[in-house]
Amino acid sequence: MYNSDNFRIYSDANECTSRGVCSSSPVIISLQELILLFLEHSSYYLLKLNKMGIDNQAIKREIIRDLAALVSINEFSDLQLYEIARKYYSTLISLKSVYKNNSKGATDYEEINLPIEFNENTSLPKSISLGEKLFLLNYKNKTSIIRNLSEILIVMLKGTAYNILHLADYKNCSFDPYRAILEPLYTLNKSNLNENQIKKYILKLSKYNYELQVLLAENVVNNYGKVSKSKVSHSTRAGKAILVSGDNLSELKEVLDAALPNKIDVYTHSELIISHSLNFFKKYDNLVGHFGGFSNSSIIDFASFQGPILLAGATKNTSDYLYRGRIYSSDFIVHPGVINIDNSGISDVIKSAISSKGFKKGKTKPDELIGFDYDDTIEKFNNIKIRLAEGDIKHLYIISLNPFSEQQKAYFNEFFKEIRDDEYVISFSYSANKNNILLINTGNYIPFAVQLLNEFLKNFNNNDKVTFLFTTCGAMSLSSIILLHSKGLNNIYMANCPPSIINPSVFDVFRNAYNVKNLTNASTDLNNIRKNKGV
Repeated sequence: MYNSDNFRIYSDANECTSRGVCSSSPVIISLQELILLFLEHSSYYLLKLNKMGIDNQAIKREIIRDLAALVSINEFSDLQLYEIARKYYSTLISLKSVYKNNSKGATDYEEINLPIEFNENTSLPKSISLGEKLFLLNYKNKTSIIRNLSEILIVMLKGTAYNILHLADYKNCSFDPYRAILEPLYTLNKSNLNENQIKKYILKLSKYNYELQVLLAENVVNNYGKVSKSKVSHSTRAGKAILVSGDNLSELKEVLDAALPNKIDVYTHSELIISHSLNFFKKYDNLVGHFGGFSNSSIIDFASFQGPILLAGATKNTSDYLYRGRIYSSDFIVHPGVINIDNSGISDVIKSAISSKGFKKGKTKPDELIGFDYDDTIEKFNNIKIRLAEGDIKHLYIISLNPFSEQQKAYFNEFFKEIRDDEYVISFSYSANKNNILLINTGNYIPFAVQLLNEFLKNFNNNDKVTFLFTTCGAMSLSSIILLHSKGLNNIYMANCPPSIINPSVFDVFRNAYNVKNLTNASTDLNNIRKNKGV
């Protein structure tokens, strides 16, 4: 039952509640501390070597890949994180040696020392102990605000690395992606770090993330055609099948091409629902529909799918040990129980589909309309801005993406009932049959949502007349809020973040630092907004 006084995005069935684990274990936190220490020191030497004209592209790419993989750090085993730590210790020693050999006679030569004793023979238990020591040193030597802002910076670093890796499928960034990561990564190691320095890098990374998402949206359209409103089937049909989950469109295309001559049906999952609205993918008869109803929960969907599952690219989807032998990934690092297909390519997934039992009979479910008309949407945006400026619309509410939460659905049902005729809503998720609600269904595909929001905010001069309601939690939501705050758009509400994503104390610091208010219940929130803004 909906409890409007206790609004939580993670109180419904999702990955962490299904598992019974909604926070990182002390072992995971300790090993991450160790990895980050080695990455911070490696960044120092990489930046020093860059000044000498010595480039280490392979190491930089590896750092980006590993940081992107650590977005879903709770999925790693202790042993995997230990091996990553050992790898970066070895990288650090190598970089330090190259720096030393090329700095003879240099006046600015300076090495930095590790605060712990670690070597190539350090065991896993000892590594965990050293990670705990690092955690305690940070706790002792840094103030609470510095520690928590540093955690926000780490979330931003992981998110930026993830987006850089995603964009690499299309084109290079308009800025140096490595420096965007290395400078703030090294900053984390400074003992004299202050609040303003961290906030400066947090804002920089937020801007990078925003720019990366807009570039991703542009490249998707350039490579896969325009977006249009399209019906997506949620039904299944009898036959062999493959499920492609994640957000990598190029891997989806590869699967579709390989599956077509083998008469294998392909279903999308999570953010890949957007492919059904892209003109390029409409030519594939074997792209038969979208499977599953919860983009933030894979457990039920993966368990009930009758064929192999491909985690497409640098996916944030989690896996489960119950599905050993059925889940594949081409990620640089794969989680336990997932089969790496980096060398064999898609052929192993095709073989698995052929040998699987597939769907014996189909199941009919209602279709869903997704996508949008870009030009029509921009025209509606311009009309809304004119009406806001003229006072015809007293207040505008912008609702973010959909976490598929029954509790949030109940919240917005109440919210829409109380929206006045002289107010307006732009929603990327929930909607109601009202003339003053504009639904833009991007299929939870973040780049398109960010691109459209970016277009709306161009030449926007009514900051006090708009309220943003963020319903999902992640690096991109945090980035958007930080960027909006920097532009003077401070009327922002957000649902609580699950502890598996951000520690509650860190989230409290984030809300205070960027003036973010809690979503509570629809009536109270609307009354507060109207009272504060004189609506």
